[in-house]
Amino acid sequence: MATEVTNSPSPHTPPKPTLPWKTRLSGRFLSAVIDAACRHDGTVNRRLLRFLDLKTSPNCKPVKSVSSLDTTVDPTRNLWFRLYSPVSVSSASRLPVIIFFHGGGFTFLGADSIAYDAVCRRFARNLPALVVSVNYRLTPEHRYPAQYDDGFDVLKFLDDNHEKMLPPVADLSGCFLAGDSAGANLAHHVAVRACTARFRVLKVIGLVSIQPFFGGEERTEAESGIVGSFLVSMPRTDWLWRVFLPEGSNRDHPAVNVSGPNCLDISGMAFPETVVFVGGFDPLKDWQRRYYEWLKKSGKEASLIEYPNMVHAFYVFPELPEATQLIMQVRDFVTKLFARSESPRFHIFFHPSPMLPEYDYLFKLLLIGDSGVGKSCLLLRFADDAYIESYISTIGVDFKIRTIEKDGKTIKLQIWDTAGQERFRTITSSYYRGAHGIIIVYDVTDQESFKNVKMWLAEIENFSTDKVNKLLIGNKSDLGDKRAVSYDTAKSFADEIGIPFLETSAKDSTNVEQAFMTMASEIKKRMPSQPGLSGNRSISMNMRGQPINQNTSCCS
Repeated sequence: MATEVTNSPSPHTPPKPTLPWKTRLSGRFLSAVIDAACRHDGTVNRRLLRFLDLKTSPNCKPVKSVSSLDTTVDPTRNLWFRLYSPVSVSSASRLPVIIFFHGGGFTFLGADSIAYDAVCRRFARNLPALVVSVNYRLTPEHRYPAQYDDGFDVLKFLDDNHEKMLPPVADLSGCFLAGDSAGANLAHHVAVRACTARFRVLKVIGLVSIQPFFGGEERTEAESGIVGSFLVSMPRTDWLWRVFLPEGSNRDHPAVNVSGPNCLDISGMAFPETVVFVGGFDPLKDWQRRYYEWLKKSGKEASLIEYPNMVHAFYVFPELPEATQLIMQVRDFVTKLFARSESPRFHIFFHPSPMLPEYDYLFKLLLIGDSGVGKSCLLLRFADDAYIESYISTIGVDFKIRTIEKDGKTIKLQIWDTAGQERFRTITSSYYRGAHGIIIVYDVTDQESFKNVKMWLAEIENFSTDKVNKLLIGNKSDLGDKRAVSYDTAKSFADEIGIPFLETSAKDSTNVEQAFMTMASEIKKRMPSQPGLSGNRSISMNMRGQPINQNTSCCS
């Protein structure tokens, strides 16, 4: 429950929020690091920020009833998102999709920051909902409107690829945009763009604006009166706006002062219903209230929820009871709008105890190797049981999904096929992010492709985690009369570097099924067990083919 200040301050003592010592200490530390990292010349010390911004990896195995998976949208700008999927829902239900934008003044943090990973898990579990947490480009390296472009492009990507990228329970026609601080600013501007977009399926029906980062040339009463505030200060916000805005712009730019003299008229737009959260000790609170009032004056549905004794970004501190209260209020807002959306036949079923998920594991696999070695043909054979003789070289990346049963567990495989050409090397390297298993493929008729395996292994070393499972595959084993690399040579090399090896033929299907199935099996072995999951469950995709005898240890 939101609380008031407990002590009555004297007329000469500015009031202060009542916060636990742990929260106060965290705020002081974060403020000190931010101030030290922001240089006077408009650059930022990223090396220093790495001490502040601790990262966490996705969890394909549900943790506290939520699994997560990273998906790259555009590697040239490091645009990707982390999808959080709750398991505590009925397989017959439909879930809203929350597209979430993290805060950090457009300059700090990311979708894989520990604090935001925890927040998104709480949203996914408690609403429940599918949460898409967007990793967008940061300033000062990328100024306005890069962040808005990234946010909107994720919406377009989901609209175009929802059947592949989202679980069957996702209802993209019940989509919400959400964010805090700079992320709430971003969510607003993406919502404006979405009003004029022509999506096939996606429909934004609500906006969750948590202490949005707005401003202007004017100094408001709160900005001037709240001295020594938590995380937010006028020197900090001025610096952040200076490195965000186009050269020559001031803080009355419509990206900053959304309700000011240069604001966009949204009165004629189908702008989504909005809930705005405000903290009483947030120096930005006057701008946030003005935003709410501007929405109302523009004829839009909006509600304002205030926490009189709370500071900026309070909800990311789980030790505060108000953080839990905010999560529950977001749940009420989402549930209300989703229930009256255009999909009334779908209902959310929330269960105090977790139900069985549609899959036990979600693994991301990567196929790498020289161009022409048959990576795409291997994927096509495994995913669709098909073969095309004259396959066109992959441009950039492609992916397919197949769900399998293994040892009584349901495993969903998301398999990415990368281009082998040198010109795509910088693009495909970003797809190593979050991969659980990597398959290096060479052509048994091409000695050069085998020599280049060492280069591909170096790529793995540079771009992936130490724990990633690896498998070496010699493809085109059916072309025995053209063989240039013997089985013994390749096996000896694989044994020397400590990774398993198989020869395959995508054309006649030799060992293709075995390669992917045993890769999944070995990844599963190193995953922690999930208590309380057993018995029967519904499977989102049927498995093709028959079980195979697996005598080969596949991964390391």
